[in-house]
Amino acid sequence: MQFAAVVCSVILALTALAYGLPELQTRGLVTKFLLSRGLSANVVRGLGLANLVGVVGLMVGLFWLPAGIAAAVLLVLLFGWAVSFHFMYGDFGNPDNRNWALSTLAGLGLSLLTLTVLVVYQFW
Repeated sequence: MQFAAVVCSVILALTALAYGLPELQTRGLVTKFLLSRGLSANVVRGLGLANLVGVVGLMVGLFWLPAGIAAAVLLVLLFGWAVSFHFMYGDFGNPDNRNWALSTLAGLGLSLLTLTVLVVYQFW
């Protein structure tokens, strides 16, 4: 079970890092997409910062499990918000934006899986 917790945490941390760094720097395709949807640069930076906090929490969680659980909850909330954002704009039905929507849905699934594995490992 410890192996699964480490693998899920590291993969989720890399995913959040891939989303968080460009958002924090307000560069890249993700940032352009969010800015085109009306979010301000400060909101995009805040989302990037929250992703990076999740990354740090997951890495600390490798040594102290409650931090990893808290970070996984944060990332579930972030990816959940992103999925609802895509639903709000109808991106799942739009072939041009479907990849963006499905990638956030995959991030939500990964963060839910990681949270489940960490909670089970905590009480195992």
